[in-house]
Amino acid sequence: MVYYERRGLRRAVQCLAAQKCEAMTAEVHSAIAFMRDTAASYREEAKKIFKRIEECSIFTEEVRKTCETLKLRMIDGK
Repeated sequence: MVYYERRGLRRAVQCLAAQKCEAMTAEVHSAIAFMRDTAASYREEAKKIFKRIEECSIFTEEVRKTCETLKLRMIDGK
């Protein structure tokens, strides 16, 4: 009789462990999906920031050239 009770208890514990394992696996898959979405959002934001930096760099170069041209004109007296 005790043998069957222990056997039933063991099966119940195994079943509970399997359920917890399945729940943890589902949580892990959910966390991975969240991380992928977050990474994709960060990549898109980084692209926007990079584009703005690139545009500012081009604008700064144009300003530098214009200032240099004006400086040379002032020196030449034209």
